[in-house]
Amino acid sequence: MSEAAELASFVRRVARFLLEAVNAYAFFAFGMGVIGSIIVAGVLGALYGLNEGISTIIGVAVGIVLSIAAFYWVAGPTWRYLAKRGVKTSDSRAWLAFLGVGAAYAPSPLAPGWYPSVAWYPGLAVSLLLLYTVIHARSLLLAGILLAATTPLVLAAAPLGFGAALASGLLLLIYLIAGGYALREASRRLVEG
Repeated sequence: MSEAAELASFVRRVARFLLEAVNAYAFFAFGMGVIGSIIVAGVLGALYGLNEGISTIIGVAVGIVLSIAAFYWVAGPTWRYLAKRGVKTSDSRAWLAFLGVGAAYAPSPLAPGWYPSVAWYPGLAVSLLLLYTVIHARSLLLAGILLAATTPLVLAAAPLGFGAALASGLLLLIYLIAGGYALREASRRLVEG
């Protein structure tokens, strides 16, 4: 292989690494942003006598906004750089995978009173598994499988009053594993070609 061909191959691998590293960061941004906001909103809500459901909704909303802002702040320069070089940086079909499971997050009127506090957990597992069918990122598959496998623990803990705390802790650990896996795979592909 000529030096020019090797350099071109390396540049393509670096571009792919940048994109995969930014996507791996999504696990950290969304996991920490949403769960952190829910915990803070829950504590502040309890201190000021706010309904737990309202505190959770506020926490989720603030967490999503903060996560998206953090993600775009980190990813923006990389996406602009790659887009200028003709590298595809997103797949709009991915959003369809999330739309298909919106009902899984909504509490059922027939569900026990504890279910709404953990309804998001199995819904997120399904979302990530569906998203994997569109994007084919193994980190999404890993996170979806781990969430699905731990859903019975969360559902068993929920009636005892600590399902939401267990779900939050498990999500942070699972996103740490999935994000770390994604970064490791990106690094491996960069080095090995």
